[in-house]
Amino acid sequence: MATTISLAARLNEEGAYFFQSGDDISAFAAFKDALGNLSSESVAYTSSSVSAILSTQTSSKEGSSGDAASGNDTPPAKVPIVSPTRSTRDIPRLDEPPISVDDEEPFTFERFLSFDHSQAVDPAATAYCSAIIIFNMAQVFQQRSKDRKTLNKALFLYIVSLRHIKGCTSGRFKSSDVVIAALNNQATVFYHLQHFGKARMVLGELWALIKELRARPESFQKADVDGIVQNILLMLHTPNLAAAA
Repeated sequence: MATTISLAARLNEEGAYFFQSGDDISAFAAFKDALGNLSSESVAYTSSSVSAILSTQTSSKEGSSGDAASGNDTPPAKVPIVSPTRSTRDIPRLDEPPISVDDEEPFTFERFLSFDHSQAVDPAATAYCSAIIIFNMAQVFQQRSKDRKTLNKALFLYIVSLRHIKGCTSGRFKSSDVVIAALNNQATVFYHLQHFGKARMVLGELWALIKELRARPESFQKADVDGIVQNILLMLHTPNLAAAA
């Protein structure tokens, strides 16, 4: 199991590096191989579903210039891979003022998550690691453009990523970094798609989860939690957004 997790972890990081270099096709191939190395029926089924949605990757690169996924597709300048760092710092209180009241653009977690062979000691590691890989796939779509078709692909993958964690028998990963990041990014996708009611529902779930935390997730920086809390404050509790829903 440790060897399998290690190989999947390496392929996952390769996918992130390929995306940084602008090679989307190789990035998705690496992510797909990483997912395929995590052997379980649920992962195999998910791999097929993900492969189906990603089968349009090549065609979208060759599509019309109106599709933001085609043509001059430039990756973000900085997409660092997260390496777990131990921290016991308390998260900010949810009733603290927002970080910035002037910037209405919601915070999106934009770093690729990673894992290593140490996850193999937990029987639910397969679900956790596969959720991370699928989350990383979703980020590639979300970071590429705000095109509705592209955002809907990201949304699908965030939902699948969360489903892996919610469906596993172990509760260890229920409030993990990938769950919090995926819920936050799912809400921002709904926001950009102008599905404000759905964004608020997801943020409500995220709020209930984050209130129970005593320290920020290992893979998060303080700015990440600040940004997520800002989303909750500005989107979940904004009267105009509630009215639009």
